[in-house]
Amino acid sequence: MIGYDVTRRINNPRFRSWSMPSDKYLDANLLSRRDIVKDNKRQQILFRPRIHSLRRVPAFTIQTEQYNTKPITPALGATHRHREVHFLSRPAPPPPDENLKKFLRLYEDRQFPIRITSGGSWRNNQQTRSLEWQVDPNQLKAYDKRELLRRFAVGLPVEKEPYCLIAVQGFKDLLSTAHGAQMLAESLTDVVPSIRKGLNSPRLWKKLEMLELLRQITEMAGIGPLLVPFYRMILPPLRVGKATRVSTDISTSDRDRLQNSIDKTLMTLEQTGGPNAYINIKYLIPEHQSFYK
Repeated sequence: MIGYDVTRRINNPRFRSWSMPSDKYLDANLLSRRDIVKDNKRQQILFRPRIHSLRRVPAFTIQTEQYNTKPITPALGATHRHREVHFLSRPAPPPPDENLKKFLRLYEDRQFPIRITSGGSWRNNQQTRSLEWQVDPNQLKAYDKRELLRRFAVGLPVEKEPYCLIAVQGFKDLLSTAHGAQMLAESLTDVVPSIRKGLNSPRLWKKLEMLELLRQITEMAGIGPLLVPFYRMILPPLRVGKATRVSTDISTSDRDRLQNSIDKTLMTLEQTGGPNAYINIKYLIPEHQSFYK
């Protein structure tokens, strides 16, 4: 806040108002009735120079003919980020992938007893890779396997190679061990949010990968009914209206593959979720029709 010395009179103003008579006409009675503080404050505001705020507008438009405007060129659009010329500014960088950062930190700290090996076959001009365990996962303790399962779940929505391979393959390997269903049931609160992020991915292959993993999880003993409370988190990305949130350059066959995978997943959820599965699926996906009627 700007401070004003309201006790100091302004010397030689440009004009005098009737509320402020000249010094030679002042007498003691008039000075006693005047509020010098208010008069000085009023004069400071009155004689303050008027500052016009310039509004930046796009160059070569009709808006440049308006008063108190300043044209802005595309070269300046990157530095002056204003609401009216936001189309001239640089696009905002994408938000950082927190799952990738966290999973990369775990991988660099050697929290996973695995390593990547290159196979002899080639696919899409790239040599295939596989996951090799340095310790037999079946011989790990139950606590260690549960912690590893949660760490692998962090990387499920990751799309960067080879971390996506490490996360998904390591997660599946732990599910195939003894007491895998029990470990998964204890870690659903950590696994389901990661699957939800993977289903929200705009990439088709990541969606298909998460749908396949979700079917594998649902078919495990006792997991289907436990997933019913998590339908509010899992099913919104599977809505038919939202199923087109993929790249527009994919072919019709790829869209059909995605829709068929969604139908298989919903059928598996309805089959293994118990008597309340269909009601919850129908509530979240109104266009869903039961496969068993």
